[in-house]
Amino acid sequence: MAFQLITFDEIKKISKGGGDWSTEFEYLLEKVIIPSVTKVFANYCHRPDWDKAARIEYFGSDRYLRTLFLSSPPVYAAAVGPPIIEALRLYQDSADPPTYGAGTELTTGFVVYEDEGTIEHRTGFISGPKSIKVTYTGGYLTADGIGTPDDVKVAAIEQTKIIFDRREEFGLTGRSLEGGSVSLLAPTILPQSVTRLLDDYRVYRGC
Repeated sequence: MAFQLITFDEIKKISKGGGDWSTEFEYLLEKVIIPSVTKVFANYCHRPDWDKAARIEYFGSDRYLRTLFLSSPPVYAAAVGPPIIEALRLYQDSADPPTYGAGTELTTGFVVYEDEGTIEHRTGFISGPKSIKVTYTGGYLTADGIGTPDDVKVAAIEQTKIIFDRREEFGLTGRSLEGGSVSLLAPTILPQSVTRLLDDYRVYRGC
């Protein structure tokens, strides 16, 4: 299960005691609104989630690619830990189907831009379906609310409070509504004050 960008305690703290923090509303925030905001923000930014996690991604094309766009930047350097972080590894295999066996790992000829999550090859990767495999550690969150970039946290708090304040309008009033707010939080209705804080974290889906 993916981690959440913020926690109920952060919402409660920033409100300075205002609002009705009954058990029902704690459940509504923790189990419905905050997970929905986290998911919609990930969708808006073209990310699978916000977790800092080991990942495997495949790329392929009928033409020679020069740039790969990873789905979960930033990319982390190797670390002995804890936790242990493996260095980014890149494979290309023209076999059909590819196996990424011995001799397919690339160690030269490309540059990794960790913050942007892009990999550029000097001449171009080989073409073919799933001909390229990348393993790396990327993302932000190590627990709920831990590792969230400051501006993303501000955006998440703002959007969560917007939905909470309008909960009756959206019909979000009881325990039976778990998961029911996702459709109400489509990226198209995110206010500009929120999207401008998220735009630096959007991932370009170029391949």
